[in-house]
Amino acid sequence: MHGVSPISGVAGAASMTERVESLLLGTVRHAAGATLVAVTCVLFCGVVARYGLGEPLTWSDDIASILFLWLGMLGTVVAYCRLQHMRMGTLMAGRSPTTRGVAACLGLIAELSLFGALLMPAIQHAADEATISAGTLGQSGLWRSLAMPVGPAAGAGP
Repeated sequence: MHGVSPISGVAGAASMTERVESLLLGTVRHAAGATLVAVTCVLFCGVVARYGLGEPLTWSDDIASILFLWLGMLGTVVAYCRLQHMRMGTLMAGRSPTTRGVAACLGLIAELSLFGALLMPAIQHAADEATISAGTLGQSGLWRSLAMPVGPAAGAGP
């Protein structure tokens, strides 16, 4: 075997998995940050145009709603990966470590089951929305509805 133990190969695969997961989570974090900045800019420009200049930007509401949905999905993935979501936090606060471990395991199973249950309907919804024209932008509703399957798929991934 040339001096390479099978365990070091497993450790190398785990290290590679951690690097890929870190890269993906970093990408999602940056996308969520950029989306937050974009939402803020679009809403600010819409308010200034409407109330400051008296000329409303009719497209700003459509873009803001698309960005809000994406921000919600990306933010959910970031919170889930950081373990900062609301997974039974109040129920587990005063419990013993053993009880917390069992509850955390059951919570993880429930969350992954929910992600799995939401994924196919979300994909179907996105496919249905692809043929519908969205509001004043005149673009496909796919851009808005595509966030729905991305959230559960990315949340179940890491």
